[in-house]
Amino acid sequence: MLFVIAGGLALLTGFRVLAEPDCDSVSFDGQGGRIATVVCSADESGALPAGLAGIGLIALGGGVIWFGLRRGS
Repeated sequence: MLFVIAGGLALLTGFRVLAEPDCDSVSFDGQGGRIATVVCSADESGALPAGLAGIGLIALGGGVIWFGLRRGS
């Protein structure tokens, strides 16, 4: 169940990155060892273009959900 929740959060974050009109690039930041944050920038100062990061997060979330569902059955 934890994998499905984590995957859903990654999916949601990916869609939010793609939908944000002022998000041109994305940087990832960590707080401690278990929390990752996504920081949108209105210019190209981030680590990745927003489109690539959003699609990557959607793919990652889908994969984690798939893994969680396969593991649970």
